[in-house]
Amino acid sequence: MFYILLFTIAILSRIPYMPNFLYYWDSVNFALGINEIKSFIRTIPQISFRDFAKTVGQSEYHFLQGNNYAFQGNYAQAISEYSKGLSLNPNDAQAYSNRGAAYGWQGNYAQAISDFNKAISLDPNYVDVYNNRGNAYARQGNYAQAIYD
Repeated sequence: MFYILLFTIAILSRIPYMPNFLYYWDSVNFALGINEIKSFIRTIPQISFRDFAKTVGQSEYHFLQGNNYAFQGNYAQAISEYSKGLSLNPNDAQAYSNRGAAYGWQGNYAQAISDFNKAISLDPNYVDVYNNRGNAYARQGNYAQAIYD
């Protein structure tokens, strides 16, 4: 079941404009994200995480591993995995966004904002990143910039 959840997270995170639980910062929205994932699990076939990872390449493998570690609350390892994936594919806006979220969960808001900025420069239509960056600005006390995002 755990591998199905990881696969679901991977699929949800790669569908454009589909909400991803990694973007939910507060408990109310996080619960909504988990409900979306549970609903989506019912629509996918059984597949092992390793088999899926083998088919998508090393960059995607590191992205998925990053999601796995982030889901477990191991943000330092998640950041490491996202960074490995980004070294292979530096144009992955979603990996920058997810790494930024992991930095944010560690309280490193400056680095989170830097990653969110990079994600936005790669994909200006990736609207969830603006919300994440706004949350990071708010946590820094920069409310004017947070409202702008």
